[in-house]
Amino acid sequence: MRLIVATGAWHCIPDIPGIQVALKNGSAVTGIDVLLGKKEVGQSVVIIGAGMVGCEVALFLAQQRKHVTMVELFTAMRDIYWINALDIKDKLRACHVKYWKRQCG
Repeated sequence: MRLIVATGAWHCIPDIPGIQVALKNGSAVTGIDVLLGKKEVGQSVVIIGAGMVGCEVALFLAQQRKHVTMVELFTAMRDIYWINALDIKDKLRACHVKYWKRQCG
């Protein structure tokens, strides 16, 4: 399994222990590198970030029959209202993309 960091339209690497090492050794890649074809991923991926970039990467990979799970700390997916994203949730659901978000108690 490869980890994909897709945390937004601007380059943002989350403060996760070991993430810099993972990016250097290739066990984690950025979403833009995947979309540009600079990095390949395996059959199962976890995407950190469910904003527009994360959703685009998830859909891109799911349409290649990859097993995709998205993880989101905030409410990015709920807050997507851009014109080009009106149907992305339905497309992700149709491709069986899993979505985990932090539960507030």
